[in-house]
Amino acid sequence: MIIELIKPTIDRELSRNIKMLYFYVNEIKALPKGNISIKKVNSNSYYYLKYRRDTKVITDYIGKDTLQVKSIEEQIKKRKHYQKMVSALLKEQKEIQRIIRALS
Repeated sequence: MIIELIKPTIDRELSRNIKMLYFYVNEIKALPKGNISIKKVNSNSYYYLKYRRDTKVITDYIGKDTLQVKSIEEQIKKRKHYQKMVSALLKEQKEIQRIIRALS
Protein backbone atom coordinates (compact mmCIF):
# COMPACT_ATOMS: atom_id res chain seq x y z
CA MET A 1 0.00 0.00 0.00
CA ILE A 2 2.75 2.48 0.91
CA ILE A 3 4.67 1.50 -2.22
CA GLU A 4 1.64 2.47 -4.34
CA LEU A 5 1.73 5.94 -2.74
CA ILE A 6 5.48 6.42 -3.08
CA LYS A 7 5.95 5.06 -6.63
CA PRO A 8 4.23 7.96 -8.50
CA THR A 9 6.26 10.49 -6.51
CA ILE A 10 9.49 8.71 -7.30
CA ASP A 11 8.54 8.47 -10.99
CA ARG A 12 7.82 12.22 -11.08
CA GLU A 13 11.16 12.90 -9.39
CA LEU A 14 12.98 10.76 -11.95
CA SER A 15 11.22 12.61 -14.77
CA ARG A 16 12.15 15.98 -13.24
CA ASN A 17 15.74 14.82 -12.83
CA ILE A 18 15.99 13.78 -16.50
CA LYS A 19 14.53 17.12 -17.68
CA MET A 20 16.96 19.06 -15.51
CA LEU A 21 19.92 17.03 -16.79
CA TYR A 22 18.86 17.69 -20.38
CA PHE A 23 18.54 21.43 -19.66
CA TYR A 24 21.93 21.75 -17.93
CA VAL A 25 23.81 19.68 -20.51
CA ASN A 26 22.43 21.83 -23.34
CA GLU A 27 23.27 25.03 -21.46
CA ILE A 28 26.84 23.80 -20.85
CA LYS A 29 27.31 23.21 -24.57
CA ALA A 30 26.44 26.86 -25.29
CA LEU A 31 28.84 28.34 -22.72
CA PRO A 32 32.60 28.87 -23.14
CA LYS A 33 34.99 26.57 -21.31
CA GLY A 34 38.46 27.22 -19.98
CA ASN A 35 40.03 30.13 -18.14
CA ILE A 36 40.93 33.70 -18.89
CA SER A 37 44.61 34.60 -18.86
CA ILE A 38 46.17 38.05 -18.98
CA LYS A 39 49.38 38.92 -20.75
CA LYS A 40 50.94 42.26 -19.90
CA VAL A 41 53.14 43.92 -22.48
CA ASN A 42 54.56 47.23 -21.33
CA SER A 43 51.54 48.93 -19.75
CA ASN A 44 48.93 47.12 -21.86
CA SER A 45 46.89 44.10 -20.77
CA TYR A 46 45.78 41.53 -23.32
CA TYR A 47 43.09 38.97 -22.43
CA TYR A 48 42.98 35.42 -23.75
CA LEU A 49 40.61 32.50 -23.30
CA LYS A 50 42.53 29.23 -22.80
CA TYR A 51 40.88 25.83 -23.06
CA ARG A 52 41.62 22.28 -24.16
CA ARG A 53 40.45 20.69 -27.38
CA ASP A 54 41.40 17.03 -27.25
CA THR A 55 45.04 17.14 -26.12
CA LYS A 56 45.82 20.63 -27.43
CA VAL A 57 45.63 23.84 -25.42
CA ILE A 58 43.84 26.48 -27.50
CA THR A 59 44.37 30.18 -26.82
CA ASP A 60 41.81 32.62 -28.25
CA TYR A 61 42.38 36.35 -28.09
CA ILE A 62 39.50 38.14 -26.39
CA GLY A 63 40.71 41.71 -26.64
CA LYS A 64 41.22 44.63 -24.30
CA ASP A 65 37.52 45.32 -23.67
CA THR A 66 36.99 44.70 -19.94
CA LEU A 67 33.20 44.45 -20.37
CA GLN A 68 33.61 41.56 -22.78
CA VAL A 69 36.13 39.91 -20.45
CA LYS A 70 33.75 40.23 -17.49
CA SER A 71 30.94 38.77 -19.60
CA ILE A 72 33.06 35.75 -20.53
CA GLU A 73 34.17 35.32 -16.89
CA GLU A 74 30.51 35.23 -15.82
CA GLN A 75 29.71 32.66 -18.52
CA ILE A 76 32.61 30.48 -17.37
CA LYS A 77 31.40 30.69 -13.75
CA LYS A 78 27.90 29.75 -14.89
CA ARG A 79 29.31 26.77 -16.83
CA LYS A 80 31.21 25.54 -13.76
CA HIS A 81 28.06 25.89 -11.65
CA TYR A 82 26.04 23.94 -14.22
CA GLN A 83 28.69 21.22 -14.27
CA LYS A 84 28.35 20.85 -10.49
CA MET A 85 24.58 20.67 -10.91
CA VAL A 86 24.91 17.90 -13.52
CA SER A 87 27.18 15.95 -11.19
CA ALA A 88 24.67 16.28 -8.33
CA LEU A 89 21.77 15.31 -10.61
CA LEU A 90 23.61 12.20 -11.81
CA LYS A 91 24.17 11.12 -8.19
CA GLU A 92 20.51 11.81 -7.44
CA GLN A 93 19.45 9.81 -10.49
CA LYS A 94 21.48 6.79 -9.35
CA GLU A 95 19.79 6.98 -5.96
CA ILE A 96 16.31 7.24 -7.53
CA GLN A 97 17.01 4.23 -9.75
CA ARG A 98 18.26 2.28 -6.75
CA ILE A 99 15.01 3.05 -4.92
CA ILE A 100 12.94 2.04 -7.94
CA ARG A 101 14.77 -1.29 -8.14
CA ALA A 102 14.22 -1.85 -4.41
CA LEU A 103 10.48 -1.16 -4.78
CA SER A 104 10.09 -3.52 -7.73
